Amino acid sequence: MKHAKAVRRIIFTVLIVAAVIVGFNTYTADYYHAKDYELQTTEVSETDAYIAYGDPQSETGLIFYPGAKVEEISYAPLMKQLAANGLDCYLVTMPGNLAIFGMNKATDVMTAYKYKHWYIGGHSLGGAMAASYAADHADELDGVILLAAYSTKDLSDSDLAVVSLVGS
Repeated sequence: MKHAKAVRRIIFTVLIVAAVIVGFNTYTADYYHAKDYELQTTEVSETDAYIAYGDPQSETGLIFYPGAKVEEISYAPLMKQLAANGLDCYLVTMPGNLAIFGMNKATDVMTAYKYKHWYIGGHSLGGAMAASYAADHADELDGVILLAAYSTKDLSDSDLAVVSLVGS
């Protein structure tokens, strides 16, 4: 009797874990895709980790985290416009299109490229994760850009410049 009860508990646990895995994969597979006009852009370079826009000879780099469940290339028009104004931009690719799983990806970009000034930013969940990264690496960054996002950590004790843009 005890053995049968233990087997049922194990089977139930395996079924619950399987349901969570299937549910999570289904959730992350359904995301906002870029529109055709957003795909018509010129990248400087593309890796599995990021898409770079702009002039690598610039003195200023921006690392940008996309919003949750938004295809990163959707931000290409914004990155292209910022790059046209002299900012070298790195649009980071996030696992499962969720920045919470790639919060420290900025370190990879900052290690690969050396700029006089570094900024980090993001949209929605990407902005919250960018601000969290900035709070832990304030000495390496000059500022944070939040697009429809908020900081999950206190940035007031740092010397970081913070810009927060919201709309309706």
